[in-house]
Parts: sequence; C-alpha cells; structure tokens
Amino acid sequence: MRVLIIEDDPLKLNRLETFTKEYSQSLILDTKMSYQSGLLALLRNQYDIVLLDMQLPNYDIRSGEDGYKPRPMAGRDILREIKRKRIKSKVIIMTQYESFGENGKFESLMEWDAKFKAEFTNSYLQTIQYKPGSNAWKDQLQKHLANFI
Repeated sequence: MRVLIIEDDPLKLNRLETFTKEYSQSLILDTKMSYQSGLLALLRNQYDIVLLDMQLPNYDIRSGEDGYKPRPMAGRDILREIKRKRIKSKVIIMTQYESFGENGKFESLMEWDAKFKAEFTNSYLQTIQYKPGSNAWKDQLQKHLANFI
C-alpha cells in the first residue's frame, strides 16, 4: 500500500505518520507539506490513499519564507485536480476544525462531507476530525486503511 500525507502542521503530520507506519509495516509513505508539493507528488506517483489536510500553504515553508498565502480550501482544490486528471487515489480529509469554508461562509464537516461525496464519487472517502487527545480519529482511519491491506 502506498500512502501520501499532505499536512503542514509538523505535530499532526508526525502523529499521522507514526500511526500509519504502526498500522502497517509494509506501506510506502510519502509526506508533503503544501498544496504545490502535494499536487506534484500526486501527478508523479500512484498512491492508494491520500490523507489530506484542508488548509495548506501554497508552497513548502522553508526557513525565512512563509509559503505564500494559505489556501483555505486547498484540500478541495486537490480533490478537483484528482478528479480532473483522473487520478485513482482515494482521499480522506483529516482536519482539526469543526467547520471550514472561505469568504466568510463556513459549513460543518457533515455538510462538506455530503458535498464531497456527491462531487468526488470516485476518490473521496470521508472527512475525519483529528483531535490530538482522542483516539476516535485513529479508529475511523483504521477502518479505511484495512480496506487497502
């Protein structure tokens, strides 16, 4: 199984990486920390599953740089590219937020989940709310990973 994690928060990225590695020793894991580097990885490699943050910087943040302005809906934008390019990867949104949106309009995770299921039927699996102090996200993620092993 080949997994791509696209996440800009180093602590969350580390926890997702550790969990997926512990779940399956045989997986191949790549990590990216921005919209551009994540999209480039998807265009160059075939992944079974993508764990995708919703808000990402446009570019990788390096020392002395800010990654340009953040993309509040980067996850949706990546899903659109996956659909447009007919990439076969399955996607799980991993977010710490209870809602997200843009231009001052925010919707709940349940509302976005329904929209994503309707628009990205071939790639989108679920939105999982990541809470560092809870194991619920691990249980939900484990159910999906089991389908690929």
